[in-house]
Amino acid sequence: MEKVSKRSASHWGGRTDSNKWVIFPKQDTQIKDIVPVLITDAKGISLQGQLVNIKEAA
Repeated sequence: MEKVSKRSASHWGGRTDSNKWVIFPKQDTQIKDIVPVLITDAKGISLQGQLVNIKEAA
């Protein structure tokens, strides 16, 4: 993640591997963490997503 979302203090903003902007809810994460995110929607030039639970993904 790169920073807090401009529109919501309860969301993070970061970039995908392909440099697309993605917004997702804050959880137990901090800026500069690299986390798996499931893309759930696309709005304008940004993507909306949900943090993937690493334990569930394994």
